[in-house]
Amino acid sequence: MAAHVGAGEELSDKTLLDVAKKIGGKWDFVAVWLTPKLEEHEIDNIKANFTRVQDQAFEMLKMWRRNDHKAATRTNLCVALLEEKLKKIASETFGDDFVERVDKLLSQKREEIEKRGQDDKRVFDLENEPFFQDMHRGYFVRHQNQKKRLVAVRKAPLNDKRMSNEMDILESRKCDNLIGFIDVVTIDTVWHCCLQYCEYSVEQYVLKKDDAYKTLKGVIYEIDIVRGVASGLDDLHSREKPITHINLAPAGVRIMVDENGKVEAKICDISTSPRLYEHAIAMEGFINPSPDVDVFSFGCFAYYVITNGKHPFSEPGSVSSELSEIQSRIDSGKFEPNFEALEDLVNKSVELKVKEDKIRRIGNPAAALALVKSTLSEGKKPSSCCIKSHCYFFKPGRQVEFHWDFGGTTPFYEGEKTDNEDMDSLLDELSRHDEDVVGWKGRLENLGAKKEFLSKQLVRHKKCGDNVQSFSKFLRNQFSHKQNRDEIREFFESDEKSALLLNRGFPKLLPVCWEISKKLLLLQKQHDLSKYHCEKHFS
Repeated sequence: MAAHVGAGEELSDKTLLDVAKKIGGKWDFVAVWLTPKLEEHEIDNIKANFTRVQDQAFEMLKMWRRNDHKAATRTNLCVALLEEKLKKIASETFGDDFVERVDKLLSQKREEIEKRGQDDKRVFDLENEPFFQDMHRGYFVRHQNQKKRLVAVRKAPLNDKRMSNEMDILESRKCDNLIGFIDVVTIDTVWHCCLQYCEYSVEQYVLKKDDAYKTLKGVIYEIDIVRGVASGLDDLHSREKPITHINLAPAGVRIMVDENGKVEAKICDISTSPRLYEHAIAMEGFINPSPDVDVFSFGCFAYYVITNGKHPFSEPGSVSSELSEIQSRIDSGKFEPNFEALEDLVNKSVELKVKEDKIRRIGNPAAALALVKSTLSEGKKPSSCCIKSHCYFFKPGRQVEFHWDFGGTTPFYEGEKTDNEDMDSLLDELSRHDEDVVGWKGRLENLGAKKEFLSKQLVRHKKCGDNVQSFSKFLRNQFSHKQNRDEIREFFESDEKSALLLNRGFPKLLPVCWEISKKLLLLQKQHDLSKYHCEKHFS
C-alpha cells in the first residue's frame, strides 16, 4: 500500500476515466498500492464483468473512491502511479509541478519509514545471483552485538501485497516443515524478507547433484522427508482460509540439517505459488490442474523420493524422462500412473531381498504404495489430514502396537459364517491376503529370529495356520501375556527391531490390516468390537 502523503483535491469521474485509459493492463498493479485490502476474487470479478481493459481499470478506480473516500485524492493516486513507475502518466494527468511536489514528499516519507523500521537490523553480503528461484544468500543481524546469521533473502517493492501475504502465511505457521520467517529489513524502499537458509533441495539430493548427496548421505531418511511435506501441506490446508500451494515439487522442497543433525524438509516456494504470484512459473512434472492439485503433487513427490528419482507418469521402461514430457502426459489425461518401481520394491521385500538399511530409510514399501495409489487414483482423494495420519507414517512403537491390537480386535473363525454380511466380507478380504504371510514361521527364522524361542512360542499358540488372522493373533499373544513379556522383549530387542522385522519380511501386513481396521471402525456400532482399538488408531 502506498503511504498517504497528504490531502488533495477529490477526484472526478473524468479524471478517473482519463487515468484508466492510460494505465491499461497495469491497473491491477496500481490497485495493490491504492487498495491493499482488495481481495483477489474482487479483481477476478472485475475482469469477469468487464471485457475492455479500460472499463476494468475505471471500475477499480471507482471502487477505490467508493470504499476509501477520504484517501481517494489526486495526491494518493499520483503516489500510486509513481510507485508503479508510471511517472509519465502522472505528469500528463496532474502536471509536472504537482508530480514533482508529490515525489519530493514521497521521498521524505520513505526515509521516515526506513529510519523507523530499520533500528539495528541489517542485511549484508547479499549475493547478486540467486541460489534458488528469486532467493539470494545473505547475512542478517538484528543487533550490533549479535552473531551474523546466514539467511535466504527475497526482495520485493515496499508494501508489495503479495509479499505481505507470504509473510503472513509463514509467520502464522504451526508446522516446522514450512520455511521459517526470520525478519524483514527495508533498504532503499525495497523489502528484504529473511528466511531460513537451506543449502540443498530434495531434487539435488535424489539426483545426486552438486555436493548434496555426498553431504547428506547417511543423514537423510526418505520417509522423514515425505512425512515432513505431508505435515507442511496439512498446515496450509487446515487454516481458517485454506491455502492451496499449487506448485509442490522436489525442486521447491529444501532440506535443512540443524547443529544436532536433525533433518527437516522445508516447503519453501510458497512465494512462487500462482495463488500468490501471477508471474510464477509452475514446476513441470508435478502439476495436475484440479481441485486436488496438492494431493496429486504430493503423490508424485512421495513416489519420486521413495524410488530414488522415478516418476509415476514417466514412460514405462524409460530410465529417465524430461519433466516437460511427463507434464505433457499428465495434461493429456490419457495415461494411467505406473507404479512399477515401487511394486518391484514390495515384491523384493516379500522375498527378503531388500536390505535392512533400505527399509529403515524408506519405511514400509507396501504402505508407501497404498498411500501413493490413493493420492493418484481417479475419484475422491484423501485430505491432507488423512495423508498425514496414514499408517505409512506410523512410528515403530505405534506400528507394533497396532499389530497387537489388530490381533485382538479382528473376529477369528474356522470357516464358519457370521450373522452379518458386512463382517463376512471383511473376513473374506482377510483370507484373500493370506499370501502375504504364507510360510511365516520359516520367514521369521530367515529374518534372524531365534529358532528355539520361535518353536517354543508356536507350541503355545495352538492356531498357527499360514494366514493373516493367525499371524496377527500370534503377534498379539506374544505381547499380551505378562509371563512371556521379558522373554519376548529379549527376542525382538526393541520396537524399532520389531517394526523393521515386520516391514522387511511382511510389508503387506500393515496396509492390509490398516484398510480392514478402517472398515471395522464403520461396523463398530453394529458389533461388539474393540472400541478402544478404533478410537486409539483412528481418532
